[in-house]
Amino acid sequence: MSATIRAEIIATLRGVTPTEDSRKRYTCEDDASGARVLLEDAVDNGAYRRFDLRSIASTDLGMTGVSVVRYREDMEVRVGYYAQGADMARLDRIMAQDARDIILTLRNPANYGSADALIPGREAPAISETENGLILAVPFTAVYVQ
Repeated sequence: MSATIRAEIIATLRGVTPTEDSRKRYTCEDDASGARVLLEDAVDNGAYRRFDLRSIASTDLGMTGVSVVRYREDMEVRVGYYAQGADMARLDRIMAQDARDIILTLRNPANYGSADALIPGREAPAISETENGLILAVPFTAVYVQ
């Protein structure tokens, strides 16, 4: 995936407003800055919601014109939640609303940028536990030419 398309997807996701506090913003742990914190090791500082963007599989869909190749990339947005001492029922509601907001954002054609399409995954968002909290994984597919 080109750095441009990746950066556009990251910028789109940074624009989503976290459910519990509209003053918070999403920040990406794997952008082009070079510094990277593993989402599993991150500790919440309360100022923003951490996320990372992972590529799971890439498929060459073939030529669409002279020297233009279309790709499909299966990806997931992983959002970290600090859960130590948290009200788990409230956290479940927040994660469900955040997942919905991320999916609606990915569905909006105005957010595609250089990608031809950003398609929410067929699988439901998944939740996994880490030492510091929970990670919500929202799968999606990016279709683009390069």
